[in-house]
Amino acid sequence: MKLVLSPLAVLTLTAALSAQLTLLDDFASATDVLWQRTDRLAGTGLGTTLYTFPSGRYRIATSQPLPALPQAVATGSAWLDSTINPGSYARGRLQVKVRFDNDATNALVITRYDLVSLTGYGFALNNFENRIYISTLSGTAAPTLASTPFALVSNTDYLMAIESVDSRHALKVWLAGSPEPALPQLTAVNGTFTSGVVGLVVYNQASNLGGTGGQLSAQFDDVYYTPYAMATGYGTGCPGSWNATPTLGVSGQPTGGGTFSLDLAQGPPGSLAALLVGFLQTSYPLGACTLLVDPGTSISLILPTNGAGAAQQSLQIPLGYPGIVLETQCFVLDGSSSFAATAGLELIFP
Repeated sequence: MKLVLSPLAVLTLTAALSAQLTLLDDFASATDVLWQRTDRLAGTGLGTTLYTFPSGRYRIATSQPLPALPQAVATGSAWLDSTINPGSYARGRLQVKVRFDNDATNALVITRYDLVSLTGYGFALNNFENRIYISTLSGTAAPTLASTPFALVSNTDYLMAIESVDSRHALKVWLAGSPEPALPQLTAVNGTFTSGVVGLVVYNQASNLGGTGGQLSAQFDDVYYTPYAMATGYGTGCPGSWNATPTLGVSGQPTGGGTFSLDLAQGPPGSLAALLVGFLQTSYPLGACTLLVDPGTSISLILPTNGAGAAQQSLQIPLGYPGIVLETQCFVLDGSSSFAATAGLELIFP
C-alpha cells in the first residue's frame, strides 16, 4: 500500500521531501560560466581542449586529432558549484544528454571526483566498444565495477541517468525521445569515494584496446541534478524474544514528487508493527525500549509483518517543501503484551 500525503498533511507533520529535479545547465546562454574547464591536454603536446556551444549544446573537443595512444586520455569540464560544495552532489540523481560527433570519441560523466588526486567514479558510454560502464577512477586507470553491451551510434542523442546513494550506484541509458527504462542496466556497490565534483568528459580508446586515434568531440546538454535525502540512524533499538533487534531502512527515491519506502526487517513473523513518522526526536523510556520520535508531532501507521518478519510502507510526498527533517521509528508487537523497537532513522531533505 502506498500512502500519498496531501499538502495539508505534509504541512501538519512537516514531513516533506524537498529535493526537486533541478536544471543545472541547458547551455542556452552559450557560455560555460557555471563550469570549471579542466583541460587535461594543455602541456602534453596533444593540443588543447576546445569548448564551444553549437545549437545551444556544450561541445568538448580536442583541438587536433590524437594519435593512437597506449593509455586513455581524458579532458572535460566540472560543474563549478560541485567544486565548492562537493557534499551537495554526493547523494542523488544526475541526468545528462550526450551526443558523439564521431566514432573515435567516448563520453564519461564523473561523480564524487577529486580534481587533484584524479579519483572518483566514472559512468561511461564507450562508443568504440558499444558498451556502458560504471568504474572507479584513479588517474588513467579505471577498474570496472559493472558493464554491459549497449549499441551506440554517433550523431545520436542519448540520455544518461546516474543514481548514487551511499555505496550504491546505478546507471540507465536510453535513446532520447524514447521512454526511460524502468530499471537501470547497471548497478554496483562501492563506497570508496563519498563526495566530490560532477563533470563531463570526453576520452579516447587506448590502442591496446583497439583504439586508432582521432579527434575527440562530444556534445552535452540538459544537465539535471536531483539531491536525495540523507538517512542517519540515531538512538538504539531493543530486541525481542526472538533474539534480534528489528531494523528500519529506506529505499526508493527519497525526493520531492518521488516514491520511497520505509522498510522494517528482523521483526517477528505474522505480527503487527507501529511505524512512527514525525518531526522531532525525543528519548523517553518505554519498558526496556526507548521512544525516539516525539508523539506530539507524529502519526503512526499499523503494518502487518510477513513470514520473514518484514514490512514496508511506501510514501509519496508532494513537491515544494524544502528544508525538512523527518524522524521515524518502528515498534513491533512481541507476543500479546510486550514489544521490540528499532533505532530511530532521521531523513534530512536538502
